[in-house]
Amino acid sequence: MTESLLFGLIASSALPLGALAGGHLKIPRRVLAGFLAFAAGALADTLMPEAYEQGGPTVALSTAAGFLASFVLATL
Repeated sequence: MTESLLFGLIASSALPLGALAGGHLKIPRRVLAGFLAFAAGALADTLMPEAYEQGGPTVALSTAAGFLASFVLATL
C-alpha cells in the first residue's frame, strides 16, 4: 500500500511541478519545442498501435492525419 501511494504521488506530481516551472521559469523556445516534440512522440507511440488494434487501418490513418494537422497548425 505504501509503495503504491509513493509511486502514485511521484507520478502525479509532474503536472503541478511542470505548471509551477512553466509559470516561473523562462524556458528557451527551442528547449520547450524539444520537450513538446518528445511528449508528442510518446503520445503517438501509445495511441497509434491501440488505434490500429481497436479500429483498423482507417482509424489509425485518421489518428495520423490528426497528428499531422496538429503539427501544421502549430507551425503556422
